Amino acid sequence: MAELDAKVDSGRVSGAPVADWRRLFDVAAKIRKLDPWQWMTLGHLFGVQLYGMKEPEFVLFSELASNSQRIVAVFSGWMAFRVAFANNSDHKRPILERTVEESWVRLVFGSADGLNRSDKAILNRLGLYQEGLDEYPMFCSQRIGYFPDHLSADEVVSMREVLYQAYGMALRIESNLTMTQERLPQTFFVRVQQADGSWEDAWLDEPVHERHEIDVGLEGSYINRLQQLTGSEAVFQINLLLTPLRTKSKGNHRSEAVFTLLVVERQTGSMVCCEVLQAIDGVAAMWAEIPGVVLRAIDEFGAIPAEIEVCRDMMFDALRPLSELLPFKLRSRNKLEAIDGMVAEVDELFYSFFSSW
Repeated sequence: MAELDAKVDSGRVSGAPVADWRRLFDVAAKIRKLDPWQWMTLGHLFGVQLYGMKEPEFVLFSELASNSQRIVAVFSGWMAFRVAFANNSDHKRPILERTVEESWVRLVFGSADGLNRSDKAILNRLGLYQEGLDEYPMFCSQRIGYFPDHLSADEVVSMREVLYQAYGMALRIESNLTMTQERLPQTFFVRVQQADGSWEDAWLDEPVHERHEIDVGLEGSYINRLQQLTGSEAVFQINLLLTPLRTKSKGNHRSEAVFTLLVVERQTGSMVCCEVLQAIDGVAAMWAEIPGVVLRAIDEFGAIPAEIEVCRDMMFDALRPLSELLPFKLRSRNKLEAIDGMVAEVDELFYSFFSSW
């Protein structure tokens, strides 16, 4: 029997050894059987810091009543937790657009409708897929600048360790519902792995989050030349939007997200600029490119607009340095009608262009 099990669990599926997937799904089954969602709430957040990791990963049990999904989310570090927390309350932007700014791994227990080809391949290889089941375990990985995808081989191993600690923590919290909450919100309960593989409890203070201005890196000579342009009555509306396009780099299974920076003249509805940007080097790095793109758009337009309208705080912060160097008014609006009217046209352009490749 042992030889048969070893043969079944040999090889790889979805980029990781079958044996590693087996161990991961075994822990997931233990968690589901325990059913800690009966007592675990959003207030029972805790950290798990594997040996060699600079920051803990934060574990959160949640349940979506709308589609009966039970979830264990693991956020990759302090910043990942902050961003996800902030995005959760930002209802102005589409969910997918917010998601590509985040970093996490999730275990989800949901219906067959949520299974993708990778999920089915893994479940079939492990002998866990049966038609008609009400619920299946599935895993999803999200990294900044990419769309959600299946776990990498390293994530399969690390997620198993994190979930094993999460299982133990759920048992402990059932007996002591306030054990992780005694020092919140500044200090977090964390399970820390030592060099010998043992685990210890610790309380870690959340590091101070220093908000840095976006580094726009503007060239003085270029600014001086643009300052000589004449003014105009034009009003630019500017926004950064997620496109339907997905690309991949060689050797990486993840699909890269592609954004467009749209600059539209409000009165005429004409497009001044449509620039492709990506966040695979980080969201901050992508936003740092925007002032330079806007300067080139003004240069190509041949005149300085009277006003620039934006609808996001980050865009306002990114363009504020330009408003101090060039004579235009920077305004924040709840809705950018000219941009909204251009989105469908831009999406159609992307679909038609890349479908011809």
